[in-house]
Amino acid sequence: MQIPNTLRSFEQKTYIVVCDHESARVFAAHARELEGYETIVSDYPPKDGVERTSTMTPSGMHSAEESENIKQVSASKLFHKLNKTLLHALQSEKFERIIFTVPSDALSELKKSLHQDLLNRTDLFLPKLLTKFAPLEILEHLRNL
Repeated sequence: MQIPNTLRSFEQKTYIVVCDHESARVFAAHARELEGYETIVSDYPPKDGVERTSTMTPSGMHSAEESENIKQVSASKLFHKLNKTLLHALQSEKFERIIFTVPSDALSELKKSLHQDLLNRTDLFLPKLLTKFAPLEILEHLRNL
């Protein structure tokens, strides 16, 4: 997709990584071109949508309790997977710089999970939830940064 002249261009090959707690959309930008590159998914919580701690009650009834930290575990698994994917792409010289958008409550978890080589190439951590936005709308948020 062509980036309009009203929006920022990218002199170096740049990955724009748009995260929430469950998925990350990776875009590759260079000059005035923007391409959707990959979507990385946490694969958590399990298929039924809920992590449960299961027990049997004394009367023999099955009991399950919903976990309160599903969002945190999902983000942790996603960021671990994202780190591996981005590190491999960096070693393959697919990008030179990175920009991240991530919800503010997940920002420190993301930073902790990234390899130092990825942190060294990061230009910006934008604490915003932009996963539902169209690619050009995401670039709009990066316009003045």
